[in-house]
Amino acid sequence: MFSNTMAESALNDDQQSAIDHRGSPLLVVAGAGTGKTKTLVARLAHLIETGSAPDRILLLTFTRRSAAEMVHRVGLSTDPLAAAQVWGGTFHATANRLLRQFGG
Repeated sequence: MFSNTMAESALNDDQQSAIDHRGSPLLVVAGAGTGKTKTLVARLAHLIETGSAPDRILLLTFTRRSAAEMVHRVGLSTDPLAAAQVWGGTFHATANRLLRQFGG
């Protein structure tokens, strides 16, 4: 259960379930103001803390600012060097990066 810098009571049952989810892909769909960012940040920190390789984690969002903010928050709640290794960015920037890296 994620509890580093966030009080456990700050997360509802659905958020905690998303953070603890293991073994298969996970899609989180929620409306505005429901804590999606907080949940994703907590999930990323949890994955890093439980041994997932940060450079094998992909965080996609619609704005550079949002992706940078989430990676920054992860760094505040866990190892900042590990958080910096997360592949975080926009859908377009990440696709561009993948094409440049593997396009040949």
